[in-house]
Amino acid sequence: MPSEICRADFVVREDYRVLARCEVEIEVPEGHPNIALFYQKTAGAAVRWSEEVLAKKVKNEYALLPDVWAKARFLPYRFCLRGKTVFEDLEYVAVVCQAVLSHGNEREVRRAAQVWSKREGTLLPSRLVKRLFGGKKMSLPKGFRADGCYPTNGEMIFFRNPTAKEPFLEKKAKIVS
Repeated sequence: MPSEICRADFVVREDYRVLARCEVEIEVPEGHPNIALFYQKTAGAAVRWSEEVLAKKVKNEYALLPDVWAKARFLPYRFCLRGKTVFEDLEYVAVVCQAVLSHGNEREVRRAAQVWSKREGTLLPSRLVKRLFGGKKMSLPKGFRADGCYPTNGEMIFFRNPTAKEPFLEKKAKIVS
């Protein structure tokens, strides 16, 4: 199906140097104004966060550097939010967004998934997504608490974002009807 892309970006500069860069690119199916509006607002929120929170943090960090040489070695921050349609049929569409904040060798990755009803233009809750696409049996390890799930290529993908104690985890379960 044809799709449209919501794009936005923002750059933080100080002393002619790029201190941080924000890039947002989200692919959404055409012809669904509620879905497109949701992701346009998501892109706007990501840019606003970059302007208000990330820019302030980066400028303070840069201002604390002692001399010109330290400022010359400052590594810029990069925030990327990418969204992609991973599943689409006549009734439903699933969009997965992945946000990556990187600075030097450090990377923080977070994921969010939304499954939409095309006819109504509404988000489906995770419990309904599991019931609609999970089939009768789904083998998922006990004790795995997912932050989200989405269907793709005959599988349900369950994921948990990183915490202070645990890294990003992803589990796949075959869809058995």
